[in-house]
Amino acid sequence: MAKDLDVAELERELVEEIEKQDVEPGELLSTLTRTCRRARPGSAESLCRTAINAATEHLGNSQGMTLAQGVAPLLPKSNMIREVLAELYTAIHADREDLPGILAATVNDSKVPLDAAVEQVEALLVLAPGSFFRESIGRVTGQCIGVIDGVFHARFKDGEREYLLGRVPGLIPLPDDDFRSMCAFEQESLREFAVKDPCGFIEACVRAVGPRLTYRDLRSHILDVVPSPWSAWWSEARPLVKRSEWVEMSGTAQPTFELRKKPLSHEERVQAEFDEAETSFDQLLVILDYLAEAGDLVADEADLLFYMGAGISFLAGEDEALDLGVAAVMRTIELAIPGNLEGLEVPDLPEGGDPARILSTLGDGRLQRAVLDLVRERDPDGFADFGTAALPALSPELAESVLRELEAAGRRDDILALMSWVIENPSRFPSAFIWIFKEAAAGRYTPEEGGPDHSRLIGLMLLAIDRTLRGGPEDKKLSVRIRSAISARNFAVAREILSEMDLESARTVKGCLDRCFTISDDFRAKVADLLVETNHQLYASNLEVWELTDIIFTTAEGLEKKRDELDDLVMNVLPHIAEQIGKAAAEGDLSENAEYHGWLEQRARQSERANGMQTDLKIARVIQPEMAGTVAVSIGSRVTARDQTSGETKNFTFLGPWDADVEAGIFSYRAPLSLSFMGKKPGEVAVFDFDGETRRFEIVSICSAVESTEADTFLPTL
Repeated sequence: MAKDLDVAELERELVEEIEKQDVEPGELLSTLTRTCRRARPGSAESLCRTAINAATEHLGNSQGMTLAQGVAPLLPKSNMIREVLAELYTAIHADREDLPGILAATVNDSKVPLDAAVEQVEALLVLAPGSFFRESIGRVTGQCIGVIDGVFHARFKDGEREYLLGRVPGLIPLPDDDFRSMCAFEQESLREFAVKDPCGFIEACVRAVGPRLTYRDLRSHILDVVPSPWSAWWSEARPLVKRSEWVEMSGTAQPTFELRKKPLSHEERVQAEFDEAETSFDQLLVILDYLAEAGDLVADEADLLFYMGAGISFLAGEDEALDLGVAAVMRTIELAIPGNLEGLEVPDLPEGGDPARILSTLGDGRLQRAVLDLVRERDPDGFADFGTAALPALSPELAESVLRELEAAGRRDDILALMSWVIENPSRFPSAFIWIFKEAAAGRYTPEEGGPDHSRLIGLMLLAIDRTLRGGPEDKKLSVRIRSAISARNFAVAREILSEMDLESARTVKGCLDRCFTISDDFRAKVADLLVETNHQLYASNLEVWELTDIIFTTAEGLEKKRDELDDLVMNVLPHIAEQIGKAAAEGDLSENAEYHGWLEQRARQSERANGMQTDLKIARVIQPEMAGTVAVSIGSRVTARDQTSGETKNFTFLGPWDADVEAGIFSYRAPLSLSFMGKKPGEVAVFDFDGETRRFEIVSICSAVESTEADTFLPTL
């Protein structure tokens, strides 16, 4: 069309086709492009303006704007096209108050080529005042202020910046709800978001700065935004986040948060966890956990609870412990949503049976509590008998509450008899030692009235620690709990009990301690020191140097290492913990502040550790050369011995507990292995257990491992 016609005729023909709407915008722009390249500038301008006006009138402002923007690079100096563009921008963006300033600095400025002006206007229209953006390099976000005196202004957290308009197209616009930007510039709006929709708020944060965040990371990003105190807001937000479709939250006290690749409803997750549970008892725990965290929302998910209730109802009849667990959990569902399990058969309470065995099979304290509640409701007259018989198998925390209930029911004599039974059968229910120890320490059950003999109780607890340490993961957890009961408050309770013992009772405890081979050297030494402190005559007979528990022998190097360790603890670790406690306390509402209580626990542990180090350093003595026996093995000896099984020869060096380096063959003289060598001479055999196997080593030779030193035998008191 443009090839055979002059410009005037082409102009008339284009207008006719536009009026008839018989021409595509792309074809129209292509025609104008070819014409502008061949025609004189004045003719080309006139043709383009006529076509743009016709397109605007008959096809709308947007089509006119598309055509005008298309010809701008063809006529970069055309004032006529500038006028047309300014008119169209004004018509299309009449709501933009900042538009006159934008146009004045771009389209209406003849110094700016039209194509560059159009690019700048389009960028500035996207970056409206108050909107967010970031530079193409870096992740720092800014907020638009607008065009002032031909310069683009923006604010950042560290102040305002200015941009030449030519740089604006390089800025990357961000959505109005961009989380990072709102944290920096719209905290009040974000705070309202956090209050109205805590789950959506955290989801937005994880999307923005994730896809995986730790609890500390999340808290650091939003602490300045969420309502104060943090603990109150988090206690409300946590159960809601757990139900998020997009955010997966771990179940720990300080969870991690991870964005899912696709949404998964809370009900779908719970159902999958229920269906995939390894055991029937695990399925019961899934339901109890779900009910505990659902709160008021549980009524909205009756179908899921019916599904799980129906699932466990089919388990009835397999085992009396399982029957009781099923009945207890179904009761808990009914209490949450009355009538929800209508039509399902609930197992009856089993007749007879051993409550302790049943509750031990259930194991978990949550299931045990649910069963006790069920029995209390269905058989109130028989609850005292059931609870008394079940006591040995209950978790220590649950046992304490049941004890108070049984005492109120006048079952004190039965409790005393039960304690005696546990003591006589120590391997049956070792967890019961924890609550028995606490009751004895509180003076509620004394030996005079038939309560447990304290020396035997502590001795059995030591043996229980030793025995459970050799078991599986759950046994090891129990060993930690029994040890914690003995060492509570820096052994204050144990010290009080031991101080009331006579010599014979103390010997009972020592005998049990001597039979423990898996207990740590540190714990063993602490208990031994307590025995010496409270019963001086216990070690009054002719003791060998390695049997002295009121002295810690070490090398000068070991002593210096321990002092440095204490210095670091006192000068660095404890001050840091104190600083963190202060920061956590500043958030308020300490009752729900998990971080605050976590730091308090750390301070208690590290303070106890520091006190222990100070006590140990006070009784520390440097190993003297004359102590290192060469005739018979003693502290400071280096021994060459032959394994009687393999014939292999090995070297053993016996120094202090702060010098030990097993890989280098250096052992603490207090270790069970070392004690088996002490006092023996060349030709004699040391026997000890290692990894469950009895090992025998014949002593070949003995020499001193300690060089002469000028250090004082007795060190200054710290």
